[in-house]
Amino acid sequence: MHSFISRLDYPAELRRRRVTGTMRVSVTLDAAGQVQDVKVIQSVHPSLDRIVTSAIRKTRWTPALKHGVPIAAKISFPLTFKAARWAEVSSRTSEVVQQGFAGEILSIGVLGI
Repeated sequence: MHSFISRLDYPAELRRRRVTGTMRVSVTLDAAGQVQDVKVIQSVHPSLDRIVTSAIRKTRWTPALKHGVPIAAKISFPLTFKAARWAEVSSRTSEVVQQGFAGEILSIGVLGI
């Protein structure tokens, strides 16, 4: 997840205009963890859609496991952009708080793994 966050860029123009909100994306991964499909289910802004979609496609994901064997999976998660000074990442199995992300808050909750 850190690799994904490091690829995100919250454009200064959107921060200046205080474009905030929660977007939801759906990602289909193959058994090797390669992205097969990305869909923005709920958009905050078209520029953020492009940034997030690109970051998802460039990230090497860990495949889901079933009985210890990698399988294809579909996950969906919300990303919340808010004005602040922290980036927070949460999932069912772990939580990482990372300072930075261009002076904004980013919350990511992973569902459907």
